[in-house]
Formats: sequence, C-alpha cells, structure tokens
Amino acid sequence: MSPLARWCHRHRLAVVLAWVGLLIALAGAVGAAGSSFGNSPLSQDTDSARATTLLQKGASSAAGKSGRVVWQVSDGKVTGGAAERAMTGALERIVDAPGVASVTAPYMPAGQAQISKDGRTAYATVAFDDGVDDARIDHVKDLATAPESGSLHIALNGQAFTVNPEPNAAADAMGIVLAFIVLLFVFRAVWVAALPIITAIAGVGTSAVAVMLLSHAVPLSETTLTLGSLIGLGVGIDYALVIVNRHRTNLMAGMGVAESTAKALNTSGRAVVFAGLTVVVALLGMLTLNVGIINGMAIGAAIPSS
Repeated sequence: MSPLARWCHRHRLAVVLAWVGLLIALAGAVGAAGSSFGNSPLSQDTDSARATTLLQKGASSAAGKSGRVVWQVSDGKVTGGAAERAMTGALERIVDAPGVASVTAPYMPAGQAQISKDGRTAYATVAFDDGVDDARIDHVKDLATAPESGSLHIALNGQAFTVNPEPNAAADAMGIVLAFIVLLFVFRAVWVAALPIITAIAGVGTSAVAVMLLSHAVPLSETTLTLGSLIGLGVGIDYALVIVNRHRTNLMAGMGVAESTAKALNTSGRAVVFAGLTVVVALLGMLTLNVGIINGMAIGAAIPSS
C-alpha cells in the first residue's frame, strides 16, 4: 500500500477535491431522486409475513395495528363507581371512532381476565383497521386519555400507540463532540483528535447518500441509515485513529511526512483494511437469512463500514 500512500500524498489536494466532488455528486443525485425506504414485511418469504397475509384474507381488521389502554385507580376498584362510568364512556367513543375495528373491554364477558386480582388496574385492547393513518390513531389516544384525573391514571402501550423516536441530530452532534473531547484529552493535540472524526464523518456522509440511492434498487428499512451511520462512525473513528496514531508516532521519531504516511498506511493501514473487511463480511452474513428487508439492512450497513 506504500505506492498508494505516496501517490495520495503527492496529489493530496486532488484527492480531497475528488472526495468533495463525489459527495456533492451523490447529494445532488439524492436531491433529484430522493430515497425509497420502507418497513413493509409483506412480500417477504417469512412465517410472520405468511401469517399476516392469512389474517388479511380472513379478516382485514385482524392484520391492523393494535394497542392497549391501561388504567388504574388510586382508591377503590375499576369495576365500580366513577372509574367504570368514565372508562365505559371513553371506550364507547373509541368504538365509534373512525379507523377502529374492535375494542375488547374488561367490562365485557370476553375481557374479564383483563382486570388485575386486586381490582385496581384494568386494560382494554383496541384493534385498528389495516392501514389506518396516524391522525385517526392520535384521535383515539385523545379519547382514551380524556377521563384521566387525580384518582384515575391512564397509560397507552402496544404497537399502535408506540411512537418511534425520530433521529436526533443534536444527539449525534453531541456524541461527535464528546468523542473529540476524549481524543483531545488522550492525545492533547487538536489536529490529531480532529482528523479521525473528520475522516469518519466524510466516509459516513458519502456512504449515507449512497445508501439513499441504493434504497431505490434494494428493499431497505428506515432504520438502515441510522444503523449504518452508527456503525460507520464507530468503525471510521476507531480505524482512522489507528493510522493517525502510527503516523504521529513516526513523525515524533523524526521521520519525514511522506515517508511516515507511506509506512503508516503500509502497516496500520493493512490492519485496518483487513479489520474493515471482517466487519463487512460479518454484516453480510445476514444475507444467509434470505429476507429482503434484512438483506437490505446488511448491505446498507456494510457500505459505511467499507
């Protein structure tokens, strides 16, 4: 790898501009084509997909999302008094709400097992129509929590009522800043601490836009981008640090920049290539499951790692 290192050192400006140009080109392509991520398990040859298909054939509502409305009283029991009246009214309104397929309440014969032994806690199961939109689910949430008071506590859980957290750019930036602080504390040199992070961000950024374009050709889950970014940042910072540390050691020993670059890449660089390929092979091992979405996640996560 020494010839490659020497060539990159001699043409370092061209190499940097090539990376910037590649990133801009890929970003422009993503701006024009967008992305096509999805989470649908249908059309996958898995037991769960076949079960979902059978449910949809038997009863369209059975394959929709469902959730639970759980309530607890501070005093008394849920089967009598104001608590039962309040929740019965709320559940009746939920049954009539658009998008709701059925409600199994603890006050029905079929739902008597949904009351705790001490009688203070109960839950109702709400099944939604297949393909119900978020606005209708939010309306049901409002109906379910409306009776809450100081003595009546209501909580929601289940697939329908669970909100997946959105990617938090501030949290990602904070993680990068903390990584920089740790490296700065260890090496006590700004450039040595910053270079692995800059390298990792450049690699992950280029890979991320490439994965967005790949989503048009391969089924990719919405979590693929987050997974790839996390793996890419961790691997990128770690492996870049190995090479940078070897280069720094060579310079401190009095070696010239060009010679140090070639030696660092020929030694630590070889180890990094081998370790990176090992990570890629491990991720691509998910292809053995032969499930479209998982195959896409494996490929999408392997790109930043490479």
